[in-house]
Amino acid sequence: MKLHQQLVRSEKLAARGQLVAGGAHELNNPLTGIIGYSDLLCDEVHGPSTTKRVEKLGSEARRMKRIVDGLLRFARQNNSTTRSTSLATVLNDVIQLREYHLRKGGIHVDVQVEPTLPPMAIGEDELKQVLLNILNNAIDAVEESALREIRILASYDTGRVVIVFEDSGPGFADMNRAFDPFYTTKPVGKGTGLGLSICYGVVQECGGKIMIANKQPYGASVVVNLAAAVIGAEPAAQPGISVTA
Repeated sequence: MKLHQQLVRSEKLAARGQLVAGGAHELNNPLTGIIGYSDLLCDEVHGPSTTKRVEKLGSEARRMKRIVDGLLRFARQNNSTTRSTSLATVLNDVIQLREYHLRKGGIHVDVQVEPTLPPMAIGEDELKQVLLNILNNAIDAVEESALREIRILASYDTGRVVIVFEDSGPGFADMNRAFDPFYTTKPVGKGTGLGLSICYGVVQECGGKIMIANKQPYGASVVVNLAAAVIGAEPAAQPGISVTA
C-alpha cells in the first residue's frame, strides 16, 4: 500500500514537472529585474538602516533565483550538484524570516538541536526551502489554536540527520493527500497547496525521506530524514541557535 502511494505521488510530481519548469523560466525574468534594481538602490539610498534593508531585499531575491534554478534542475532530474549543508545557520535564518509573524501571533518556538550534527547531503537553498515550507505550515496550523507552540528537534542517527517539526494545531485533515500538489485545506488566498509537495520532491531528490503523522489528542509532526554529507565522519560542533520568538 505504501509503495502504491509513493508511486502515485511520484507520478503526480512527474506530471507537473513541465509546469514547474515553465513557471520557473517565467519567474527568472522579473527576479533578474528585482536584483538589478536593488543593486541600484544600494548605491542611491542613505543611512545604514535603509541600506541594510535594501541589501536584505537583494539577498532574498538572489535566494529566490537560486530556488527557481533549483526547481529547474529538479524538473530536469539533474542530480550532479555537490551538496553539503550544516543545519544550525540555515534553521536560524528560517526562524528569523518568520520572526515578526511568530511574535505577532504569540507563537512559541522551542528548538532543540544536537550541538555536534554533521553536515547534510542537501544544498543550502534546498534545505532552507524545505524548512521554511514546513515552518510556514506549522505557523498556519497553530494560529487559531489556544496553545500556540512549535517544537523543532534535530538529532544524528547512524549516518542520518533527523529533523522533527511538531505543532499544537489540529493535525492533518487527510494524510493520504497531504503531499498532493495543489491540495490544501486553507482558505482561498491563504495557501497554494504546493508547500509539502515541493518538500517531498526536494527531499526525495536528495535521497531522503519525509514523513507526517497526527499526534494525540491534537497536533501534527513532520519528520525529515536526510543522509549526512560524509557518513562515518566525526560530527563537528555547530553554532548555537538563538530563538527570539
